Amino acid sequence: MLNDLALPPMSHFGVRSPGHEGAGIVVKLGSAVTNWKLGDRAGLKPITSVCQKCELCWDDKECYCKEAVFTGLASTGSYQQYIVHPANYASPIPDGVDDVVAGPIMCSAATILRSITESGLKAGDIAVFPGGAGGVGSQGVQLAKAMGMRPIVVDTGDEKRKFAMKLGAEAFVDFKEVKDVAEAVVEAADGIGARAPFPKLVR
Repeated sequence: MLNDLALPPMSHFGVRSPGHEGAGIVVKLGSAVTNWKLGDRAGLKPITSVCQKCELCWDDKECYCKEAVFTGLASTGSYQQYIVHPANYASPIPDGVDDVVAGPIMCSAATILRSITESGLKAGDIAVFPGGAGGVGSQGVQLAKAMGMRPIVVDTGDEKRKFAMKLGAEAFVDFKEVKDVAEAVVEAADGIGARAPFPKLVR
């Protein structure tokens, strides 16, 4: 809406449906598709497809591929009942994971997981999540906790404090209640400080 991505609008590509993450059920298959069957649950990511032949694609950095097609911008997004999506770039969703949970995992959880992975943090390390009770940050807190890290959340309000602690935060720093946020974080982090602040967002 702010036109701050330095990309053409979806109308440039003839796309009328935004939505860059989602989950659904396979209802029809292309003639060459062999790795999916009708009724399978699938998720779509912010990128619909990539070239799969450049160095970035080969090195697990396909999100930087110059030929990446962005979902909900250059290809039809998830804000409609049916979409056509490449089988080789869809993600299987296991039973037991609700679509409401699976949809955001396709983008926000994947984004923060990539950030955590590229940070080099290990189990036992302290990680700070500014906005850690929000959409991306809250998933980062859960992932960091599951990976054995010690998450600290910086956010504001009692509801967010309760939410963050429920998700596994070791400490909560309310930026409206403390005079020096950095100092409060250092104090919460054993008086030493964190190994990494998040989100370091990677597209």
